[in-house]
Amino acid sequence: MKNNPTFKRIAFAGIGAVLLAAGAPALADPPSRIARLAYISGPVSFAPAGENDWENAALNTTLIPGDCLWVENGARDEVQIGGAALRMGGGTLVTLAQLADRMTRLQMAQGRINVRVRSLRPNEVVEIDTPNLALSIRQPGEYRVEVDPVGNATMVAVRRGQADVFGDGNAHRLASGQAYRFGGSDLRGAQYARADIDEFDRWSTSRDRRLEQSRAARYVSPNLVGYEDLDEQGTWRSVPTYGNVWMPSNVGRDWAPYRDGHWSYVQPWGWTWVDKAPWGFAVSHYGRWARFPRGWGWVPGPRAATPVYAPALVAFISIGGGAYSQRERPVAWFPLAPREAYRPSYRASPAYVTNINITNTTFARNQVPRDGQRVDYANRRVGGAVTAVPRTAFMREQPVSRAAIALPVAALAGAAIANAGPAAPERGARGRGEAGRPPPQAVIARQAQASAAPPPAALRRAPTPVPPPVAVAPDAPTERAARRQDRREARDERNGRDNRDGRDDRVDRSGRNDRSGREDRNDRNDRNDRNGRDAHPPSPPPLPRAPTPVTPAIPATPAVPAVAATPLAQANERGNRREERREARPPAPPPLANAPTPPAPPPAAAPIAPNDRASRRDEIRQAREQQRQERPAPAAPPPAPPVAAPAAAPVAPRPPEPPKPEQPRAEQAQQQAGQNGRGNEKRGEKRDRDRPEKD
Repeated sequence: MKNNPTFKRIAFAGIGAVLLAAGAPALADPPSRIARLAYISGPVSFAPAGENDWENAALNTTLIPGDCLWVENGARDEVQIGGAALRMGGGTLVTLAQLADRMTRLQMAQGRINVRVRSLRPNEVVEIDTPNLALSIRQPGEYRVEVDPVGNATMVAVRRGQADVFGDGNAHRLASGQAYRFGGSDLRGAQYARADIDEFDRWSTSRDRRLEQSRAARYVSPNLVGYEDLDEQGTWRSVPTYGNVWMPSNVGRDWAPYRDGHWSYVQPWGWTWVDKAPWGFAVSHYGRWARFPRGWGWVPGPRAATPVYAPALVAFISIGGGAYSQRERPVAWFPLAPREAYRPSYRASPAYVTNINITNTTFARNQVPRDGQRVDYANRRVGGAVTAVPRTAFMREQPVSRAAIALPVAALAGAAIANAGPAAPERGARGRGEAGRPPPQAVIARQAQASAAPPPAALRRAPTPVPPPVAVAPDAPTERAARRQDRREARDERNGRDNRDGRDDRVDRSGRNDRSGREDRNDRNDRNDRNGRDAHPPSPPPLPRAPTPVTPAIPATPAVPAVAATPLAQANERGNRREERREARPPAPPPLANAPTPPAPPPAAAPIAPNDRASRRDEIRQAREQQRQERPAPAAPPPAPPVAAPAAAPVAPRPPEPPKPEQPRAEQAQQQAGQNGRGNEKRGEKRDRDRPEKD
């Protein structure tokens, strides 16, 4: 029996059937994330998958592959897909081509979109197909895509992040800050494009800021779709039983969850709730509801878990016959309370059922109730929690708030709990809202020309990294480089002008400084000569070192004699040293042989003075000589003049040994001053000698 081939074939066939049966539910699991129409401004039309009828799009609509959105001129909308947000401007036609846990693919026939990718799962790709290329986004960042009205060219701008562009037999990798316009399907006509910030970009940035600054992010998972809408219409409270609870603010007293909206049949989930309130998406597809004394409160799931999307977290009630016919039997439901299990009406694996419960409420994996286990639902006994509408209104997706009916207590008393609503509607039942305006027929036809995304191997066949398209058009510099070049040229021109002006100024200043310096030095020399002679008039030849000539200068500073004595004494000392050096010099030059008789030249020099300076010096010299002759002889000097004592002390040791060790800096200054004085005297005497000869 064991070696029978027929038995082996039967056994292997049985094992294969078991494995296929076990794997079939896993293959049937719907995606854990969805696409949500999160914002509408202006006329936006919606065409369900497989339908040709266009209707006005409804906020919080769950989008599936095949759904189309047409944004008319002047309108805007936003679609949220997992960790990405796609914002569409006026004149844009987009089709959701594929939606899975690792792949999101859109077909864009015309218009402009801004894509903000906040997070990506490992190996997750967001792809946008246009009539002439496929853009593959593999890193979080900010991207902009524009397709011209003719559909022959696509502009791709990567503001932050990295993206791969595929064409027919060609591929490019774009990095942050690059923007190019691609014409044709082979990407060989790439040109640099301007991607200036406009009003549409600023609106997209405000939407991003609203998401990043949301207070609800402190209480819910960052992967929960629509949590940013809770900040404007409710408050958070801490409840000991459930933790953080969000309570809506602007609702009526008779309001209850899953009452302000309508039902829509969406594959593969089945009946899906579409809430009318802007904040109604997150609280309708994640978490649980509980009744509190102040009203209804929404209890989110664990913050650390990535929530799994559910079409509606409610339990349906099977209303019996009685007063209602089979066709008019109402459909009733109520929200699930915290720690109550959700049973999908669609095919799903046990692992999926476990995940959708433990990520949306406080459950342990081993606490999820099994099928057939009786559950005592808390909200079933809460007054006003059950909502019911006629079956026809339910099937036609009419607003529940207008079609709601009150059920008698007897009808609810013995009613059974069901996981699913009514049977699926006939084909074409989805999308029965108000009629919308379709896009132009030429744009709809162009949608079929969208290029399918090539396999990732196409990029690997290209050089890595792919040379940027800017090499195709090297003569088109980037905007930033052009601005830098303009600033550099302007700076070089200013520098050249400044250098020329600076050289001219330096030449002018140098010439003026040279002339001014010579004139200033001559003026200073003349002033020093005059000041030296005025402060130290020449003494008689027999007494060259007598200190008496400085006595007339004492009354000049009677208020501070102690302070004024020191510079006066130094001036007297310098004058005495100059006199000594003048006497000690050998009379080498003949004109200096008669130097001891200075009074002789003035009479002859006065009438023939060549300029005012010489005349002034002669007058001063004559006045000094006359004053010295008229002054009485200093036979009896004052007994103790304040200058005599400090002046006599340094004079005595001067010839044999200067007092350098005691005051080195002062002595150096005095010596320098003396040399300056000698130089001035020599120049003055030379001018005096040379002037008569020239005359």
